[in-house]
Amino acid sequence: MGRNRKRVGTAEQTALREEFARLYEVSGWNQMQCATELNMTQGYVSKILNDEVALEPATISHFKVRLAARHPERLAAADRKSFGAIEARTTPGLAKATEKQEAIAELKESFEDLVRTDPEKALSLTGVISYLRSGKKKKKN
Repeated sequence: MGRNRKRVGTAEQTALREEFARLYEVSGWNQMQCATELNMTQGYVSKILNDEVALEPATISHFKVRLAARHPERLAAADRKSFGAIEARTTPGLAKATEKQEAIAELKESFEDLVRTDPEKALSLTGVISYLRSGKKKKKN
């Protein structure tokens, strides 16, 4: 006899489940870690991810608070990803612009990492970028 699984299908529940799944993905936690952080059972986390239980907006808020406490950079990345996805779905032609913004954000983050780890290399890269921006062509001797 198969299990009778309840699917929660309202638009609000779908949005809440997608938000929970997105936060779960960026958290890097497995189901047990997520359950521990959110004071619930691993089975309940599984039911949320499989759309078998109704979610409350407070659950999402609690998830964000816990994620911000443990990994604020991951929450910021999740928020950028979510905002970009919503904008791309609701604004025609914005998907490419969103991809470009995400690529730029990744480059900025990589450059900031380089500045922290190897400032000398970052400085030389800045010189190359300035040269490229100027549009000058190197003269051949």
